[in-house]
Amino acid sequence: MPTSTRPEISICTTCYNNKNRIRESLDSIISCPHFDDRMELVIAENYSTDGTWDIIQEYARKHKNIVAFRAKCTIGEGRALAFTRSKGKFVTSTDMDMVYDPVHWKMVWKYAEICKKDDIWLLGTFMFRETMERIGNWSSMASAEDMELFVRASTKYKMNLCVAPITTGENEVVRGRRGMRYEKSLLKKLRYGLKHATAVISSNGLKFSDIKSGRPMDEISLKILYIWMKLTGKKIYRYGNAPNPEIMWNNITLVDP
Repeated sequence: MPTSTRPEISICTTCYNNKNRIRESLDSIISCPHFDDRMELVIAENYSTDGTWDIIQEYARKHKNIVAFRAKCTIGEGRALAFTRSKGKFVTSTDMDMVYDPVHWKMVWKYAEICKKDDIWLLGTFMFRETMERIGNWSSMASAEDMELFVRASTKYKMNLCVAPITTGENEVVRGRRGMRYEKSLLKKLRYGLKHATAVISSNGLKFSDIKSGRPMDEISLKILYIWMKLTGKKIYRYGNAPNPEIMWNNITLVDP
């Protein structure tokens, strides 16, 4: 067993009201190779109301390398807070409604062997700790925080975006609807939908002319939201002449480790 107090890899994540999935997700992480002193899992728990926090504490008592704390946060803020409390040489992230295939963790350790200081591996957002410190951590968005991070890293800091052909696991819900299952009232569902749509416009760096949809009412709604965001000074992260997804995919290198 290694005696170093500094883990090799820190897994940074956040969680909210995920009682029905959290055990499966945690089990798929702690069963990965070298989940001992060489790895740590740091969880920012967003004051769940369904018993999720009790389950996380149960696991943290059994595993000294699980660091859990509570903070009112978005997904981006939670990951950023988890990173500030982490110690690893490398940093990666997880979604706590994801059950991970064992192959994912084998690849994470492969990343640790081949990763360079200017590399960011997209599946798992894997990089050197110093790289994350240089590019400035996750932003505070409620969703699509990884998109903004990747494009910022590749455009402003000239980082290499690398992706490997790998299956990571299965989410509980379709991305983009995540969080809706937590909201009980129609008003709260609408508020969550508004928060998510705002994050999509912000993280994708959209201009008014970029907003197009095959459903006219969706397009009108998003354009109205865009105007409201501009009038109220909401941050839109645009890093080039094209929307951020286009910039990201143009900068990705497919690597088979």
